[in-house]
Amino acid sequence: MNEMPPPVVAALGHRGWSAVVDQAADEALRRGSVLHLVHAAPADDEAGSRLLRSAAGYAAARLGDRVPVTATVAPMAAVPALAAIGHEAAVVVVGRPRPGSHAHPYARSASVGAACRVGAPVLSVPEDWAAEDRAATVVVGVDEPGRSAGLLATAVGAARDRAAQLVVISTSWRPPGAGSAPLTHVTDPGTAERSASVMWAALSRYDVQPDDPRVSVVVGDERPGEALLAAARDATLLVLGRHTALVPTGSHLGPVARAVLREATCPVLLAAPEPHHWVEPTVSRGHLVTEVPTG
Repeated sequence: MNEMPPPVVAALGHRGWSAVVDQAADEALRRGSVLHLVHAAPADDEAGSRLLRSAAGYAAARLGDRVPVTATVAPMAAVPALAAIGHEAAVVVVGRPRPGSHAHPYARSASVGAACRVGAPVLSVPEDWAAEDRAATVVVGVDEPGRSAGLLATAVGAARDRAAQLVVISTSWRPPGAGSAPLTHVTDPGTAERSASVMWAALSRYDVQPDDPRVSVVVGDERPGEALLAAARDATLLVLGRHTALVPTGSHLGPVARAVLREATCPVLLAAPEPHHWVEPTVSRGHLVTEVPTG
């Protein structure tokens, strides 16, 4: 008998949960996985139980009998709960406030905290996300192609799963010096061409060639965050890497990823950290969840 793939975990809050469920349901369908809904609240919190029942009913109506749907209350804070559950997930889907909203700081910290501490890939979805008016496009930001194997594999796989265009962004901006002259930067017209060649060589490991009409490589000389946000303005997914975990609290986000999470208008997929650097987070797993009926 074939084993069920790892579950897709959707972390639900009281705002924007339908967008999270929509994205998580699509992921579960693509992977043939169980969709597992989680809400962090005290075990006797009736409002949380009602939310989960509503979300489970919504997911079941959307998926029919194609994907099993389960739901649990995690009687602890959201980030520690997701850090523990995330080790057994294929991907963890979390919501985030739309850019410019005056959401409670906890809503933002929960989304960023999950990205910092969850070992599985994390998909962060704007609470008002709808992709109907956008062409299927996946954008990925790559700093060093030779050290980005997991990130490139995640981006190529996401584009293929969605039958989407893949846009690979690489920038090498340096701060200006006196007279606005770039510091430590030598103006060389061949730099961009060489960088693009290195990127295509890295992509070739995933059967992607320069003549592939659905893949483009863009090499620029600008701030990475600004370049990624501009490229992803009309995209359906933005893929970023994370720093490897060197401390027990998990994988830390760099300044570019934090800025993009704060400002991006599309879902952001943060690839899993490289496993050989992973350090188990210090989270107790005893009595983690309490089952909630979904009927």
